[in-house]
Amino acid sequence: MDKKNICWALQIQESNTEARKTKMLMTFCRRTVPQGHPLFLFQRHFFIRLTLFSTLTSGILSFFRANTQPSWKLKQEEDLRSAADRNLSLSFRDKLIGLTDVKRIDEYLDHILIPRPVGSRNIRKVSIFIKELLEKLNYKVDFFEFTLNDLLVSRERKRLKFRNIVATLNPLAPRRLVLACHYDSKTFDKFPFLGATDSAVPCALLLDVAVTLEPYLRYSPTFS
Repeated sequence: MDKKNICWALQIQESNTEARKTKMLMTFCRRTVPQGHPLFLFQRHFFIRLTLFSTLTSGILSFFRANTQPSWKLKQEEDLRSAADRNLSLSFRDKLIGLTDVKRIDEYLDHILIPRPVGSRNIRKVSIFIKELLEKLNYKVDFFEFTLNDLLVSRERKRLKFRNIVATLNPLAPRRLVLACHYDSKTFDKFPFLGATDSAVPCALLLDVAVTLEPYLRYSPTFS
């Protein structure tokens, strides 16, 4: 196996292993610890940090995998990194990192971190929460509904209605930064599934990013 395939396999194995451990731990804690218990709050902060750590790990693995890419692509990425290094001082980078509000993310999880399979009342509650929050920030929010076969881990195979949420700060801007994650949770027959890292915490992180970027992009005619 060459270096590229080794790095790819390592990344997939690391991702799958971490996801299994996280889901097992989350299910155990949810069963044994009441929601208001201090240990439950510790668990929630733990998952936020675990998600950030997993993202960093994936980035490191991607860097090693990039060593096998074509030279022209490496040169292009080097130019982008060089431009970022020239334009962003260390103090400014620290300022950007400091914009992340963990307390705010935790408040969002109060609304999102619940069992929310497709077609349930909870998934509708979560979608309305996301919509109302983004509309308060002057994002234009649209729902896109479609129907697919149930591909989750339930024995009942049936047609389900899915709903995508698309929020755009400036619909007329010619350039857009697109960030996405899914906000539903899987369905299991034998136990309730919260889906903390899959994908309540990423949703809360993206909402925090939306709040953070809004004042910077509010009056931009070309970027949204």
